[in-house]
Amino acid sequence: MTTPRITGADDTRDDEGPGTDAPLLLVESNTTGTGRQFAQRARACGAEPVLPATDPARYPYAAEDGLRTVVVDTADGDALWAAVPTGAAM
Repeated sequence: MTTPRITGADDTRDDEGPGTDAPLLLVESNTTGTGRQFAQRARACGAEPVLPATDPARYPYAAEDGLRTVVVDTADGDALWAAVPTGAAM
């Protein structure tokens, strides 16, 4: 099995890479704009970006772009792992 990866939009992927709606987690995105770029690139590659965050409202792009968010204390590793969507490959 290959490890899913997100790189350039022109990259090809095999059948073992992220499929349609495969969740890809971005824990506590930064607020400089690269989180939005990450989410857009993830979608372009067929993955579903999910943003676990203590306060998803800190990331207005998430609501604007219809990004799935999970409210969780990201400083608590156990809580974070418990919040990982079923089927998420880590």
